[in-house]
Amino acid sequence: SQKETLAALCDTFIPSLNDAETTEVVRSHLSMAAGENKDLSNVGAETVAFCRLSASQMGVPEAVEATLRNHAPPDAAAELGLVLTAISSRGGMLAIGAVPQAFASLDRPGREAVLDLPTPGLQQSARSLIVLKAFSGGGGMATWSLLGYAGPEPPERVAAARQAAGRTEHIFQIINSSITADTSLDFDAVVIGSGCGGAVAAAELACADHRVLVLEKGKYFSLSEMSGVEGEALDQLYERGGIVSTEDTWPGSPGRWDLWRRLSCEFGWLPEAS
Repeated sequence: SQKETLAALCDTFIPSLNDAETTEVVRSHLSMAAGENKDLSNVGAETVAFCRLSASQMGVPEAVEATLRNHAPPDAAAELGLVLTAISSRGGMLAIGAVPQAFASLDRPGREAVLDLPTPGLQQSARSLIVLKAFSGGGGMATWSLLGYAGPEPPERVAAARQAAGRTEHIFQIINSSITADTSLDFDAVVIGSGCGGAVAAAELACADHRVLVLEKGKYFSLSEMSGVEGEALDQLYERGGIVSTEDTWPGSPGRWDLWRRLSCEFGWLPEAS
């Protein structure tokens, strides 16, 4: 099935390491930690535990599936679905020049060999998204202790520090709900986008007593709604969950999509285009 194949694909990019690989990683990490004068008492055990984690154990397949469902361009999600369908079958694997065996049934070296094939869209469609979901969401938390990071401060501690510093949260006046017909508005400046650039410009102008209108596509989030976890921030604050920078570099570009469509038609996975 597609789910089984997606899990196998994720575990190929981020596998549970074997003993030899784990030993090498532990040796390297201990060496770096010693050079930084860190407490080494738990470094070995924490590193071993992390090396034994696979993408599936970190919940990466489910996170990738949710991202494709909620954020990916339709053609890109369709292409990756075709890829998963193709490599789920013996015929599809044979068609891409691999062994006639379902991808999920191969051992790790066998799956890695398939990924090394010049197959359009296979690595490009999956690798970046899998790695992003592994280390920005719940899986990323497994690396925090190794990096010496305690995690985001609890919201109540953040609020207390902000109050002690005299920094109150600015509450924007949201005018969308109050406009019900064509309206003329007068402002000194219009800022498009409230990101790190637009927000600073708007704040400086407002502090200088200018009337500023900020046009923002995204939902407004108050500080209390922000967890400090990168994966949640990507889903909430970035266009399409932060996975698409430009559509012409997404794997659903015309050349690769056409190849997979022809392959799918040949094997009866999709009807011929009219």
